[in-house]
Parts: sequence; structure tokens; C-alpha cells
Amino acid sequence: MKLYNPKSITSRKNRIVNSLILNASFMNNLGILNGKMGISICFYHMAKKYSNSIYFGYAEDLINDIYDELDPSIPLDFENGLAGIGWGFEYLVQEGFIEADTDEILKDFDNKIFQYFIYNTPNNLSLENGILGFAMYFFIRVKNSSSQNSIQFLRNKEALIHIVDELVEFFSKKTKLFDQYGNQNILYEYPILISLLRQIYKQNIYPYKVEVLIKMIFSHLNEPNRLSIINYNKSILYLSLIQLDSDFPAKFFNPEILKTYGEWIKAVNKNDLLKTQDNPSVKSGVSGILWMYIQLFNYTSDKKYFDEAILWFEEIFTSIKNVSNQSFAGFSYFEDNNNNDAFGIINGLSGVLMVIEEFQGLYDKN
Repeated sequence: MKLYNPKSITSRKNRIVNSLILNASFMNNLGILNGKMGISICFYHMAKKYSNSIYFGYAEDLINDIYDELDPSIPLDFENGLAGIGWGFEYLVQEGFIEADTDEILKDFDNKIFQYFIYNTPNNLSLENGILGFAMYFFIRVKNSSSQNSIQFLRNKEALIHIVDELVEFFSKKTKLFDQYGNQNILYEYPILISLLRQIYKQNIYPYKVEVLIKMIFSHLNEPNRLSIINYNKSILYLSLIQLDSDFPAKFFNPEILKTYGEWIKAVNKNDLLKTQDNPSVKSGVSGILWMYIQLFNYTSDKKYFDEAILWFEEIFTSIKNVSNQSFAGFSYFEDNNNNDAFGIINGLSGVLMVIEEFQGLYDKN
């Protein structure tokens, strides 16, 4: 299968980069999913891939903006607040993009976020503003191998253990585990939870209770009528099962479940997976589906997923039209929905760019 003309792809990517450079510095949102932290991560990856000092300098400028603009009014959630910003700092340090003592720079983050969670435990599971966002923050903090003998590490590990206990309590009260309806969303809670528990279990943190929690979740997977009826969400759930089985084969669920899901996803109609292809975003659009197929191919080496990835990659560019406002790099969806999320990694252009880059890296190897 042929890919778009490389020069055309480069031209379109450059439009996205230019749009981000022109707009991101003026954003008020500092967060990981919709703001400057996520866009900074995007530019650090671009700088590393292309050895581009301009991209690196711009990523640094955004990080400096975040330092300068942090204030007490910023919320504590993962989507737009301190939990996501702190996650971003820790990620950049662990990936070698920046050098910093995160125990020092995130000490106040750790204390504020844990105190908030203790006294204001969210009543929802979501990554954006629920339990999962705080769990993601404390997990990446305890992954920092350079600080595992520090008091801060022990406090963060205690916080993560407390969150696992809260999750067990949360699920023990639910008579219906999986939400069948809702919206199509790459941040569908259950795949994120399964992925996070898999990583916590690999780190041997609170293994007995984590195993109990995983088994509580999987006790529902044998009952298809309880699963999401939204194909987009069901596809992301399948990916999380593939990942879990890759690390712990046949430990937590019957492998026949994977076979059933695998047959289903290969047969699902494109329009049933995503009703309209005019949304290029990662969260609920074409880029999210492309990202999913990239991961499925990486885990299974099944060429069917690679071929599907090519089709969805091409679909991204059908959204580009000769619109009047080039601030959105020609994506009519972002122009029509002009808002503050149009440049972030989950709803906006920087997320589209990161998925395009990941796909091109995969395509070049195959």
C-alpha cells in the first residue's frame, strides 16, 4: 500500500509546527492535555528526532513559561492542573529531555496533591479530573529510580498504595462496572486503569491488592452485555488486554477473550468504529484510531493492523482544506471548533502531530 507523497506530508507537518509555534506561547492553559506542558513534550520529541535546535529552544521556552506562570489558582487535576503538569516534569526528566531534581521541584506538588486527594477524594474514575489522574501522577513519581531511598519516595509510594485501596473501595460499591454508553473517548477509563495496574504490578507495588483489583475488573469481561457498546471504546479496551497479556500471559483472564476481541476488531466496519472522519483529534477522532492500530501492530506484529494504520493515516489528511484561518494548519475541524483546546495533545494539533510522527517512524521500519 502506498503512502502519501513524502513532500506533501512534510509540508503538512510544517504547517502544524508553524501553527503551534505561532499560538502556543499565548495560551493561558499550562496543563498536560490541553496546554503548554503537553505541547512542550511534543516539541522535545520533535527536537530529539530531528536534532532540531529550534524545536528544542521552543520546548524550553514553554517550560520556562510554565515555571513563571504557576500560581495558587491553578487546579490540582490531571487534565489542566498540577497533577498533569507535575507528571509532565517527571516524564521529561525520566526521558532525559531535561535535568532536574524532581524531588525538589515537585515537593510542593506532592504534598498539595496528596492532601487534596485525602480530603476531596473524587467520586469518578476519569483521568482528567478523577481518581486515575492522581494515580498516574503518583505512579510516575515512584518510578523515579534516582530517589527510591528518599523520604519523598516513601511518601509518594504511600500515596499510591492509598489510591489503590480507594480503587478497591470504589469498585466494591459498583454493581455495574462498565459504562455501556457515554462518549467515544481514547481516555475511556477502564483501558487506562488496566494499563496503569499492569505497570504498578510490574513494579511490585502492593501486588496482592493490585491483583485483587485486576481480578475484580476482569470478572465482568465474560459478560459482553456489560461492556461498552461504543466500538471506539471497546477497541481501546482490547488494546489494554493485549498489553496485559503480553506482560502476564494467561494470568488474569481466559485467553479466549483476546481471540474473541481480535476477531471482532478485524471485522468491524470503519464507519462503525468512527461515525464521522472529520475529527482529526486524538481524544475522539481519527488520530486516536491511528494510534490504537500502531500499538496493536507493535504488540502483535499482525500486518492487518499495519494496513489499517495506513488507511487511518491517510484519513487524517482528508480533514485538511483550504480554510481561511491558517492558525489551524488547514484543519477545518479545529477552525469550526475554535477554542483553547485546538493546540493541545488530546484535543488539538500537537497530539495529531505526535501520532503522525509515531506512524511515520513505524512505516519507515516496515
